[in-house]
Amino acid sequence: MRYGGLLIDASECDYNSFKQLGLLCPICNRPVFLVQAAQREAHTRKNKDGGSVAVKESSVLAHFSHFPDVSKEQVEECELKTKQITQTQRTAIAVKAKGQRLKMLQSNLWKMLKTSFRLYYAEGMETILEDLFLEASFMNAMRSKAYLDKLVETCALSMMHPTNLKVVKESFEQGCKSWSALAESYPGDDNEFLYSGFKNWPNSVLDTKMHEAICLEVLDFLSTKMQRPIFNLLIKYSIYNYASATAYFLQKESKIEEVLALINTLDTSQFNYEKNKPFVIKVLRDLIGGGKEELAAVFSYVRDDVLQAVYFTNWAEQFDAVTK
Repeated sequence: MRYGGLLIDASECDYNSFKQLGLLCPICNRPVFLVQAAQREAHTRKNKDGGSVAVKESSVLAHFSHFPDVSKEQVEECELKTKQITQTQRTAIAVKAKGQRLKMLQSNLWKMLKTSFRLYYAEGMETILEDLFLEASFMNAMRSKAYLDKLVETCALSMMHPTNLKVVKESFEQGCKSWSALAESYPGDDNEFLYSGFKNWPNSVLDTKMHEAICLEVLDFLSTKMQRPIFNLLIKYSIYNYASATAYFLQKESKIEEVLALINTLDTSQFNYEKNKPFVIKVLRDLIGGGKEELAAVFSYVRDDVLQAVYFTNWAEQFDAVTK
C-alpha cells in the first residue's frame, strides 16, 4: 500500500480498493487491481480455426493482477516470488512499514489528528478551558493553571502509564464496533459538519483491520514523552467536552445516568457558550471540590473522547496525502 500497509489477501478487498488504498505488488512495487472471485459455468467457445471447444465449469478465486503495461516476464516473476514469501518476510515488511508510518507521525501527528471531525472545534479550546477553570476555582491564575495541569497529568497517567496502556487498548478494541455502529446510526443535529462526518465515516475506511492497527500504533506513539504536548491538548479538549456535555444535561435537568448514556455523542459546538456558561462553571467547580467519583467520571469520559478522536481520523488518507 502507498501508506505502508500489511500484506493483505485479495478476499479482503472490494473491487475499487486498488484505487482508494493504493494497492501495490510487494515484489515490483507497481499498482495492481483486483480480479473478483467468480463461478464460470460450462460453455463452448470458438477457437482460431472456427471450431467449437467445450469449456468445463470452473471457479476463479479472488486475486490481484498487474495492469497490461507490465511485461509477461515481470508478471511471472512477481507471481513466483509472491508465493515464496515466508512468514518471516511478512513480519519484516510489516516492521518496515510501521517504521515509515512512525517517521511520518513525528512531523505530522497534530496535522493529521485535526482532520478528524471529532476535533473540528479543538483550536483555541485550551485557552477557553483555562479561563473557565480560573473562574470556577476561586484561585489565582497560577494555582488554577497548576490544578488544571495536575488534572491533565492524572488523566494522562490513567491512560498512558505502561500498566494502564494495555487496558486502554482493550477499551479501544471493544469500542471500535460501537463507534462504527454510532457512525451508521447517528441521528444528526443542528451541526451539519458533525452529522456529515458520522454519515460519511462508514464509507471512508475500506481496510478496517489496517485502520484499527494504525490507531493502536498512534496510541503507542501518543504515550511517548515527546508527544505529551499533543496528548495533553487532546485531554484538555476532552475535559472541555465533558464539562459542556454534563452542563448541557444539567440544564435540561437530566439524570446523571442519562448523561453517562449519551456520553461522547454530543456535539459541544451547538452549546451556547455565553448562555450556558454558569452550568459549565458549576460542573468544573463540582469537579474541583469533588472526590474519587467525580474524577472517575472525568477519566472515563476523557479516555473515550481521546480514543474516538484517534478512531475517527482517516489515517490511510492522511498518510497518502503526506507521501504525495
